[in-house]
Formats: sequence, structure tokens, C-alpha cells
Amino acid sequence: FKRSFLAMMARSLLIGALSSLLAVQCSALIPLQSVPTFAPSRGSASLALSFPQKQMSSCVRARAPIRLRGGAAGATSSATTDLLLKHVAPICGIFISVAMFYAPLKALLKAREDKDLGDLNPLPYPAQIGNCAAWLTYAICVNNPYVMAPNILGLALGFFFTWTGMGLAKPEVRKVLVRNLIAYVTVVLGAITVDKMKLTTIASNNLYGWVGNVLLMIYYTAPLSSISTVIATKNADTIDPRLAVAGVLNGLFWFTYGVAIWDGYVAIPNGIGAMLASISTTCWFLFKK
Repeated sequence: FKRSFLAMMARSLLIGALSSLLAVQCSALIPLQSVPTFAPSRGSASLALSFPQKQMSSCVRARAPIRLRGGAAGATSSATTDLLLKHVAPICGIFISVAMFYAPLKALLKAREDKDLGDLNPLPYPAQIGNCAAWLTYAICVNNPYVMAPNILGLALGFFFTWTGMGLAKPEVRKVLVRNLIAYVTVVLGAITVDKMKLTTIASNNLYGWVGNVLLMIYYTAPLSSISTVIATKNADTIDPRLAVAGVLNGLFWFTYGVAIWDGYVAIPNGIGAMLASISTTCWFLFKK
């Protein structure tokens, strides 16, 4: 289990680095926006997931200089903390997110070769498309390359997984895949349309943040559908321990980063996701054979 988990993480390292570089380049090309965040403009609907102690004025966070006491030692400590929380944590989150998106690839390629899905469940694949598309839109709005990076790869893999699953699934399952895919794409494109046509007074980042939060919760809760069966049968064979542990770590890293930059849209759902993934992990430890 440890060797396979480390191998999965190592394989995702290069892909995550390339995705990060691509996101940084994309972020540099995106013009800075002046869409209010956390504190909507006067007359706009207040739906921001913000921490009350902080108030921002634009999508791109402009922070005032902080005066530190304690001289060079205090400045060094603060710089180290910022480095860990605002850079190291999201980079770790990128690698783990990439590993989680990459995990089904090997089994799906084998199923494609055998022309049979076997025990693979293709239903989460459209959810991956919706989740990554929503977060990619939010990342572009707030110009955040860390959030952007893993979702570029996740969106591409989601389309490949869904397309492959549709080709191999039974007719009744294929219908559900098509219906779910249309629903997720409609939600994301609908949010973009509402925003660009100015059909709402909700600030852009708040609109995309709420859509991303809802779709992320659907994505996080999907694996929990089998937990009741695991508990009833006391058999955890349906739980992939690598993905369960990765889900806990992924949620914790992004929660830490979200708190560090005072972004409730990143912090809150990922904190909940870490707790949900810990349920699967606990069940695996209790009922593994």
C-alpha cells in the first residue's frame, strides 16, 4: 500500500509541475480584473464566503504592508510562515490533486483495451468535469495560479474518462452519464452567461465561488454512497485506501492555504472534504481484511 501510494505520487509530480508552469503562464496573460470580492459593492447581493476579520476590494488580493515587531527575527519568522502556508501548502495540494485525478487512468486504459468496464464506476467522471470547470473559472476570475493548475489537468482527464466511460458503459449507465454531463456543463456555462450578461448583482468571484463550492461538495460526497454498505457488511473492499488518504491530505492542504489567504471559498469546502475523506479512511482501517 505504501509503495503503490508513493509511486502514484511520484508519477503525478512531473505532471503537477507542468500544470503549475502552465497555470502561471496563463495567469500572467489574464488581465487583472476589478470585480469585488468578499465585500461586494454597494447594492450587490452579499453572498461572499469570507472571514469577518478581513475585507478585500478586488478579485486580486492587494494586501497592505504589515508592520512587525521584533526586528529581523520577526520578519524572518513571518516570511517563513507565509512561504509555508501560502506557497508550500498549495503546491503540495496541487501534487495530491493531480495524483487523485490521475488515479483512475491506469484501470480505465485497461478497461478500454479489454472493451469492458468491469467493476469500474464511471458516474463520478462527469462530476470531475463540473468540479474542475467551476474551479478553473473561479481561479481565472481571482487570478490564482495555484487553484488553476490542478484543475486544468483535472478537466482534461475528466473529459477523457467520461468519453471512455460512455463508450464502454451499458446503455442505461450511458444515459445517466450523458444526463449528468449535460447538467454539470449547463450549471457552469449558465453561471458564466449570467455573469457576463450582467443578469445578477452578485460579484463574479462570489458567483463562481458558490458554484464551485456546490459542485465540490457533490464531488467529495460521491464516494460516501458506499459507506453504509461497508458498515453493514463490515467489508471495506470497495474503498480505495490510497484515494481516501489522499483525499484527507488534499483537503487539509487546501484548507490551510484558504485560511492563509483568507479565501472562504477555498478553505470551507476543503475543510469539509477532509472530514468526509477521513470517514472513508476510518472505515477502511476498521473493516479492511
